[in-house]
Amino acid sequence: MEKRSPLIIAATALTLMVMLAWAGCGGQDSGTTTEDNAATVAADTAEGTGSGTSSDFESQMSDLEDLEATVDVSQNGEMLVTWSQKDGSWRWQDPTDKSSYVIYNDIQDKLWIVDGDTATESSGVGAQGQSWWGMSPAAMIQTFALFPGNQSGDTWQMNVPGGGSVTIELKGPQGLPTKIEVKAPGEEDEVIEFAYKDVGNVSDDLFILPSNVTVTALSDIEGLENIQVPDVNIPNR
Repeated sequence: MEKRSPLIIAATALTLMVMLAWAGCGGQDSGTTTEDNAATVAADTAEGTGSGTSSDFESQMSDLEDLEATVDVSQNGEMLVTWSQKDGSWRWQDPTDKSSYVIYNDIQDKLWIVDGDTATESSGVGAQGQSWWGMSPAAMIQTFALFPGNQSGDTWQMNVPGGGSVTIELKGPQGLPTKIEVKAPGEEDEVIEFAYKDVGNVSDDLFILPSNVTVTALSDIEGLENIQVPDVNIPNR
């Protein structure tokens, strides 16, 4: 399989999240702001078209963000990333190339983009200010946080404005999400699946840069001094 660079896969992650948000809104270009969307959901809930996001569901999503685990994330049967997280640190692993990965170490507040025996380092970036955070299960689930829905057993069903639906299966450890199915009129169905492992037992070594890796600070690369790291906020559609 052809090697994919971290930057390419990170861009794919952002594209996926934008696509999911677009599909969840029925493909409509409403031009509304986040506040407008939130107001629309609140109005729909008041009118009985949805129950709103329950405190139980919000608690499950918070548990997912705080979970110590490694999670294999796939889209329509194709592996996207192996994601590990612990105590605010995380690791984004290219599933097709074990020498290509991204580490964010929360204690040091440093991000390393690793390709083989070289790495680019940036400091003071914050855990959720990186495009790679968009590949985390928590970030994917949060894409749908404003949509009203109903939980039945281990399934959460969201009917979104403009048509279409999002179904989230909660069959993982501690009732955490294992599958997201996105359906929208005229669009191909999307299925995102999460497979959990090493729950509560993730090695600290995953978030430490190997000693044999040569590091170049982002600020030392000519022409990159003023580049801003992209945020993972979903553009309004």
